[in-house]
Amino acid sequence: MLGARAAGLLAAGLGAGAAFGCARPEAPPGGPEDRFPPYVVETRPDTFALVEPGTTEFHLRFSERISERPSQGQMDDAVIVSPSAGNTRVEHSRDGITVKVQHALAPGLVYRITVLPVIADMFGNRLRDPFDLVVSTGADFQSNVIAGAVEDRTTGEAVAGVRVDAEFDDAAEGGAPSVHWNYTGADGVFSLRYLPTGAFRVRAWQDRNRDDSLGVTEPRSAYQAAQLGAGADTSLLALSLVEPDTTPARLARVTVEDSVTLRFEFDDYLEPYRPGAAAEGTVARETESGDTARAALRLFHEHEHRRWLAERPDSASRDAGADTTRAGAPLDAAQEAGPTAADASADLGVQDPVGLAGLLLPSQNMVGVLEQPLERGVPYEVALSGVGNLGGVLGDQLTSLFMWEAVEDSTALSADSAAAATDTLAVDTLATDTLATDTLATDTLAVDTPAIDTLATDTLATETLRFHGPLAVALRTDPRR
Repeated sequence: MLGARAAGLLAAGLGAGAAFGCARPEAPPGGPEDRFPPYVVETRPDTFALVEPGTTEFHLRFSERISERPSQGQMDDAVIVSPSAGNTRVEHSRDGITVKVQHALAPGLVYRITVLPVIADMFGNRLRDPFDLVVSTGADFQSNVIAGAVEDRTTGEAVAGVRVDAEFDDAAEGGAPSVHWNYTGADGVFSLRYLPTGAFRVRAWQDRNRDDSLGVTEPRSAYQAAQLGAGADTSLLALSLVEPDTTPARLARVTVEDSVTLRFEFDDYLEPYRPGAAAEGTVARETESGDTARAALRLFHEHEHRRWLAERPDSASRDAGADTTRAGAPLDAAQEAGPTAADASADLGVQDPVGLAGLLLPSQNMVGVLEQPLERGVPYEVALSGVGNLGGVLGDQLTSLFMWEAVEDSTALSADSAAAATDTLAVDTLATDTLATDTLATDTLAVDTPAIDTLATDTLATETLRFHGPLAVALRTDPRR
């Protein structure tokens, strides 16, 4: 099954692939430097030819002289023969290449010889697209195709240069099945054309050392089984690469999110389709009497926890990040039902991250919810078991100590700060009053003595303001006025 992103990549990739083997105009003679890519002008045998079983050589001539050094890798790696006929040797000549296979072509099969776009001319211009030479040793040409995209399971991004094998059980009694294969392009898209009909299974794997065999440490996808019919049948697939892993995930860190919520970080990616409820967890503390008190811990994957919060009936608590849970309220019936990873149909405004294949992306975290709140400054021990990594390996019991740190009483600090601010304000006000009083006394002395006795009267104040500028300023600033 393809996700929306994979379908878009596939449409673009197959659109480019439709140009395989098409002729293109030659570069004009003379003039500026050649910037036109080379292309195949002749093959022996011809494409879609019926050839004798036992054939071991193929010749391809290009539109111009080509370099004996491909843009990447060795010349022997520039050609794919599918189904495989053993080791492939590629001999370079002035205007072409000769492809020699180790084992002669078997009867009753369709073979595809693909020249990869790493062949370049003397100016470094590469083939624009892969070129397919398709021949048959007796089987009918079926215009069918297996196509798709390969992603990194942990990131959901397309992976280039990955080998894709399609195994068909079309061998005679006692013989080995035929394996048709190709590499993904720069966009992670692959295609296999002109295949047998019937049942097949496909997987992708990263041939890091290019030895044509799957090593124990090389990433691979799970097999996907499907069927191809006769004629123009198409099978579209998305494959996810996973690094081999035989060790269980280990608990790396415990973080207290709030009084009832813990976040657990692991050193490995976890399988998102193994429900968090399949794992078990407890939190323990020592009581004043020396006994051990244990509390059950409800475990969620991150996407499960987001959905669980979104599904809670109390919208106010949902918007606030589940305040009722943080207050230590017991889980209600709806909360007890818990989330379902596969239930993505509800329109809850929760957008879970998915890859090209439409699969939930894994994370390295889980969330635990307690029914009763933690106490600050008290040491706890958490124990987890049954946590499964992306490789399907389940861990034994994992333990870790943690504490919800105590905090200082900010209320007393705030009261002290407010009192200090009030005292400062009083001192400043007193200074202003004193300054106003002094100024008033000074201005008053500048007038005759009888004026001092009548300062309290409104008439004198008015007259003073009218005729004495300094005294007027003093009276304006005097709060007693």
